[in-house]
Amino acid sequence: MNILVVAYYWPPAGGPGVQRWLNLSNELAARGHDITVIVPTNPSYPIIDQELVSQVHGSIKVHKVSTREPLGWAKKLLGKQGSHVQQGSIPKQKDQTLLTKFALWVRGNFFVPDARVGWVTPVVTFVKGHLDPSSFDWLITTGPPHSTHLVGLQLQGGGWKWCADFRDPWTQIGYHKQLKIGRTAQTKHERLEREVLQKANLVLTTTDATTASLNQIAEGRSKIRTLTNGYKAVKPPQKSSSEIFTISHVGSLYADRDPVVLWRALQQLTLGSINAKGNMNNPGSAQGIKLQLVGYVSPEVLASITQHAPNLNVEVVGYVSQEAATRFMYAADLLLLIEAYDVDRAMILPGKVFQYLPTGNPIIAFGPEGSAIEQLLAETAAGKFYTYDTKQVVDLIASSGKETKDRRQKAMQKYAWPALAARLDEMLQ
Repeated sequence: MNILVVAYYWPPAGGPGVQRWLNLSNELAARGHDITVIVPTNPSYPIIDQELVSQVHGSIKVHKVSTREPLGWAKKLLGKQGSHVQQGSIPKQKDQTLLTKFALWVRGNFFVPDARVGWVTPVVTFVKGHLDPSSFDWLITTGPPHSTHLVGLQLQGGGWKWCADFRDPWTQIGYHKQLKIGRTAQTKHERLEREVLQKANLVLTTTDATTASLNQIAEGRSKIRTLTNGYKAVKPPQKSSSEIFTISHVGSLYADRDPVVLWRALQQLTLGSINAKGNMNNPGSAQGIKLQLVGYVSPEVLASITQHAPNLNVEVVGYVSQEAATRFMYAADLLLLIEAYDVDRAMILPGKVFQYLPTGNPIIAFGPEGSAIEQLLAETAAGKFYTYDTKQVVDLIASSGKETKDRRQKAMQKYAWPALAARLDEMLQ
């Protein structure tokens, strides 16, 4: 098959948004399909990972189309808060300046569905002027940004079939309601979302809960299927021995990802301290446990950790490449997965959990009740899930790592990217 993919996030973009279609495109190319990808020439990527460029399959053809977007200007205008917004972290209401509130209102009401909507017309113009739609079997648009799906709306009926890939929900994603969207803009959001769902030949989501939710919006007039994110098999790096028990969170910790109950539990464990074998050692020392934060961490979360776990040994690593992040995941004794405590986030299954799975390290996750994360961890016996009001969190470390590894290995095989690409291949046939 000849497949055209429109993807805003593409190497050298870093972070989670790039992983899904980088890996699916590579695997589809390896299966013999001709893959062409349209990406922006001058994007506002909050994270850059140059190492990912070399991972693109050699047969994939990439076309770059120029775009103009306001996020760069917003960053300059809003300063530090603008940087947080660009990274996907909207400051809490009480911490927003008047300028930030105004910028969010402009973003929510004048840029529908998102600030990358200015890329739609250049992409459509490029396709009509330089590519032959009849030579492709499928057009695939992937969002966020969901403005990419407007490309599909404008190019439908060009002789190809259209697949709209929803890596995250559209109007039901958590931050949508923080954008100060007025009634007119909200009506437009809902109309465009429903139109995409009803007119696409195939819609992909990453969780069954999102599939069910979008089916309601589409009023049953759409072919919606679940295709989760996945993991890439790598050669495990050698794990060094250490008496320090390292608890690692790899990824972004936004202000709304702040499980105070966990920080308090880690403070209690720190005051008792444990070594890597889980034995009580050197009471009163803060060196037995280390909380390692790899990636962006909001100032609000850091302040919360300092307040509730003042004796905890905290290492803030910051953003690293995907390759380096993988090494941190494998080196950890325990992996943390923290989702916002928001009912809208229950249907989200972050790509990070799939990157955690092949490490074999136990996972402790926090999020809202009924989360898709809880279902996956139970299915794969990879760890435990807790809500933000869980009691007895101090017992978590002592009980972690007792799941059956054989069951975990068997259950996670279907989430490898080659297996997921094979499923997608069947859907597209």
